[in-house]
Parts: sequence; structure tokens; C-alpha cells
Amino acid sequence: MKYKILTALMSLGIAFGIWVYVVTVISPNSDNTYRNVSVTLQGEAVLEERGLMITTQDIPGVDLLLEGNRSELQKLNSSNISVTLDVSKIDKPGEHSIPINPSNIRFPGDVSYNAITVARRNPDNIILEVKDRDSQPVPVDVRWNGTEAEGFTADRENRKLDFEQIQVSGPVDVVPNIAFARVFVDLTGKSGTITESLPITLCDENGEPVDARLITTNTGVVQMTLQILPNKQVPLKLNVVSGGGATEQNSIIEMETDTIEVFASDDTLQKLDSVTLGTIRLGEVLDGEVLKFPVILQEGVGNAKDVKEVSVKVRFPDLEVKKLQIDRITAVNVPEGKKAEFTTKTLAITVRGPKKAIKSLKAEHVTVTVDFAGIPDGAAELRATVKLHADFSQVGAVGVYPVSATLK
Repeated sequence: MKYKILTALMSLGIAFGIWVYVVTVISPNSDNTYRNVSVTLQGEAVLEERGLMITTQDIPGVDLLLEGNRSELQKLNSSNISVTLDVSKIDKPGEHSIPINPSNIRFPGDVSYNAITVARRNPDNIILEVKDRDSQPVPVDVRWNGTEAEGFTADRENRKLDFEQIQVSGPVDVVPNIAFARVFVDLTGKSGTITESLPITLCDENGEPVDARLITTNTGVVQMTLQILPNKQVPLKLNVVSGGGATEQNSIIEMETDTIEVFASDDTLQKLDSVTLGTIRLGEVLDGEVLKFPVILQEGVGNAKDVKEVSVKVRFPDLEVKKLQIDRITAVNVPEGKKAEFTTKTLAITVRGPKKAIKSLKAEHVTVTVDFAGIPDGAAELRATVKLHADFSQVGAVGVYPVSATLK
């Protein structure tokens, strides 16, 4: 009797275990909810070919109620299930509702699809916003921060970038607002040749960053190579040509600055003693006149302070001027068989020189000639040459004097 009871208890235990196994593992009537399953899109390349793009930035996750064998359901979790939506059939901008079908849902490879049923999904559809896609190149704008090592200047003008323009692509209502791609270079304490990879920031025309979450670019960084060269101050010079009674000795020539800071390689810098701005022809300059000379440097030399031009004021404190009306104009070197006629009958000549000489100078001491050598037939505008009597060597004519004439 005792053995019959033990046998019955063992049979009962085995039966209970089998029941538990069937209910908890094999049961075909189990279900489970998987929340916030991620949604991925496929077919976006087809949209790009059509000039379209998805602009929905936060696609919501999907909650799935799945039914099936408990043993199969236990293999699943929210991270190894995915929902894939095909957007390749979208052919115009606007809002598009894409249904979530069982065929869109992907399970891990060791889960039998036949053992799983999608009982419910929330939401049933995903709403996607589609816009026209635009693309354009924008220039790279380099901004400089910090100060180079003492005695050095960065050759900003000749910096080398692997991209001078960035191709930007994205929604048609965003791309036109992008004016340039800005990069920042930190020069603090640097010298020599540097090479750096600089991240880009897309900005509007006011320099404000653009919301670029939906923008793609052909590169995210720009590589720059920059030389930071030694610098020094060198004097500025002018060539001075005497004329109009003025010489370098009796003139006062004032430059707004008499030096300029330049940078170059060590060898070039050592050979550079001065920079010549240009030539002042005193016979063409009036008292107090301000001339502007562009700063032109030789190849390989940079302008450290970016001084574009230098103003020069010319004064003649010890000279006086006098105006004379000259009505005798003489033609010289007139071709044989030709005749020169002057439309200009009188010239108002300005002469300049020391006070004593100017006081005694009269019109009869002035000779005006016009050279017709090589001049073709017809009307012409020619320049007159003004000469003074030898007794007035310290006096000269100021300016240039055009004359209208005809050769026939």
C-alpha cells in the first residue's frame, strides 16, 4: 500500500511538471507587449533621385502586442524587433501615412514567424513629412582667433584648404538660408607651418548658425595648411622727381606712416631693406595736395597689418605760384607737306618758384610748344611742353596742359 501511494505521488508530480512546461514554454496561447520598438526607413535613395526627402525628425516607436508560443515570445525584446517602412513609392511632397503591416515587422533569425501573430500595434500608421530636396555649394569662411607667437604673422591670404566650397543638401526651405560654412582657426602662440582639421558650422548671411539637423554635406571638416612666418618693420620710400620749381630739398613730403610691418621667409626678410611706394613728380603736384599710393609688395612678402595704401601730403612753404596767359603756341616736328592748326588759342599756365623769381617772370619769358612727330592726320588732343627762359632756372610750370589741334 505504501508503495502505491509513493508511485501515485510521483506520477502526480511528473504530470504537474509537464503541465507547467506546456503552459510556460510551449503554450500557443501566450501573448506579450513590446513597447517603443524602433522604426527604420528604406527606399530613401529612391526619394533622393526624385528630388524629395523625409523631414520628420522624430519618428515615434511602436508598441506591439504579439501572440504565440511562450518559448518563441521569450526570445523577443523591444530592441531585437524592428519595424521597417518602405518609402520608395512616395512621389510628391506633403504628409504621407505609411501603414504598419505584419510584413513590415522583423524578428530575430532564430524566431519562427509562423509561431508569432501580431495581435495589435500602436500606432497603426506612421505619418511622415516629405519636402522637396535642394542642393548648392557655399564658400568656406575662415575666422581667426588668438594671436600668433611674438615676432610671427600668419599668412592668412595664402592659407590652403582642401575644400574652398562645401556642397550642402537638404529641405528646399532650409538650404537657401545657408550663406557659408564657417571654420575657426586658433592662432594663439603658434609659429611655423601648421595643418589642422577644422569642423564646419553652417551659417546664414548674418553669421548665425542654421538648424542643420536635416542638412547633409560632402564633408564635415576642412583641412587647412597655414604658414606662420617671421615679421619685421621696414621703412617706406618714395622716388621724387623735381619739377615746377620744386625739388626734394625745398619741398616737405609727409607720409602718414614711414614704416610697414611685413612677413616672409627668413631668407627673403633678411634681404628686404625697404619698400618703395612709387614716384612723386613734383611738377604735377599742387601745394598741400594729398596723394595716395597703393602698397605693392614683392612676391613672397606679406602685409602683416593689411595696409592697402599710404597717404602722402606735399607742401611747398618757400615757393610761390603765378598764373600767366600764353597766346603763343608753336608747332614743332610737323611732317613735311602738312599743316598744324590749333583749336586751343590760349593757355593758362601756372608757374612756381622762389618769390623773387616769380615776381619778375612775365609771359614773354615762357615758350609753349606742341610736338607733332608721329601724329596721324585729323583732330587730336596733345600735351604742350612749357619752357622758361634760362634766367628763370629755379621756376617751373606746374601741371600738364592739353591742347586741341588738327593736322591736315
